[in-house]
Amino acid sequence: MLIVQFLLTAAACFALWRWCRTQPRVVVAGFLIRVVVGQALFWISYLKLPFARSLQTGNGFWFFAIDGPHYLNYAVRLLADGPQAVLLLGDRFPSRFFVQALTTFVAAFGGVASVAILLNCVAYLATCTIVKRLGRNDIVLAAIAFSPASILFSLQPLKDAFFLMLMAVLIYAFRRWEELWRGDGPLAQIVGWGVVLFATTYALAAIRWYFAIIAWAASAIFAAMTILRTRRRGLAIVAHLVLFIALPQAARFGALDMPPSFSRLVNPMTVIRWSPAVATSHITTVRSGFETSPGATTITPGAALETPSVAKTKTTPAAKPVSQASKAKPPAPKPTPIPEPALPEMPASSVEQSFVSRLITGFAALLLPRSIAESLGILHVGGGRGLWLFAETDTIFLDLVLLYTIFYCVRNLRAGRAQVTATFVWCLLLLIMTAGPMVYTVNNFGTLFRLRLMVFFLVAVLPLTLRTQRTDAVQ
Repeated sequence: MLIVQFLLTAAACFALWRWCRTQPRVVVAGFLIRVVVGQALFWISYLKLPFARSLQTGNGFWFFAIDGPHYLNYAVRLLADGPQAVLLLGDRFPSRFFVQALTTFVAAFGGVASVAILLNCVAYLATCTIVKRLGRNDIVLAAIAFSPASILFSLQPLKDAFFLMLMAVLIYAFRRWEELWRGDGPLAQIVGWGVVLFATTYALAAIRWYFAIIAWAASAIFAAMTILRTRRRGLAIVAHLVLFIALPQAARFGALDMPPSFSRLVNPMTVIRWSPAVATSHITTVRSGFETSPGATTITPGAALETPSVAKTKTTPAAKPVSQASKAKPPAPKPTPIPEPALPEMPASSVEQSFVSRLITGFAALLLPRSIAESLGILHVGGGRGLWLFAETDTIFLDLVLLYTIFYCVRNLRAGRAQVTATFVWCLLLLIMTAGPMVYTVNNFGTLFRLRLMVFFLVAVLPLTLRTQRTDAVQ
């Protein structure tokens, strides 16, 4: 078995290199960084070499991938149960579609941490190939290739690189669907890309269900714009209605961990019992979960955003520090979500100020380097284990990509060199609807640092969703 896995690994590495050589130089450079750094980190940790010992967790793993060993263990355990268990995996493990993909690679190449380098390099090259088909733009490719966070999470068995690949597939599928309706695309191709949209929504939901739901909700505007711009309007209405009903079912079947409140939304039998207040209630619950589970990199409001009530509480002599209070009595149980009727007990002005300050703090953590945000009194973040320079670099990188996207889109739209597409509007809505709840609910920078890769990718590819002379004919 080991000999077979060795031969398969050698063949896979050769095929990857041949595939990589067909890519632009900037993509090749990103590939080499992932391979070289990934191999170096694996052997340093696997052999327990005397380099950054405090950051190693052994067996090829590092501290920034605390869920990496769990995913690998899931794959090994699942593989032992046989192929049927892999195909019919229920809700035993989180991010089950990624676990299924990782299990396939473990079966072919072995159950060690370095197998992630192969999987993530495949995902990286596939992502770049799809992005090239949207439109050749070397700056966008460079953004994807050299994103510090993207590189970091490609070095361990984590789902991030795989998830970005699925995002690229979804964006490309929506663009192809739109272009087929814009012209006289054959019905067979329309059905084919509809199947791709269904399958990709299923895969995304089986990793992060909320992203699939947001993508489906934003597709309502996409459908309206596409229908208004096609000559086959009657057929388009039917097709988009079918698609709008089918996509949430794909999300429901894929996301076995979807909360029941959202499952009712996408279930045709129970959708009439769903209320929009469920979404805000869920966001409040998630935010409460982060607040009651503080970590080393918890994001707290800075002095400039402290409300008078908060400042008064801090100076009240009766208020004991958390450490002293915990000695006086055992920790309180995790609080249950606050019911809707309890909210009016707080003055309306305090609620509004708290909501606004949370958004300001969240967006500052997302877009501003910590040193700048803290100097302005917007937030405070501790921890970091000496890697704040890396995090600051990634934040600046995101800001530069965002500025380029804004400049590119505004300049080309004003000059008449580009046109707004339904895919562009859908992608922009997806970006806003993903970033908004994220910055409000996530108050741990370590988690935000990882999740904002979704925001970064949407920002990076947004220029390619415009219709220009270079992207008019999507391949």
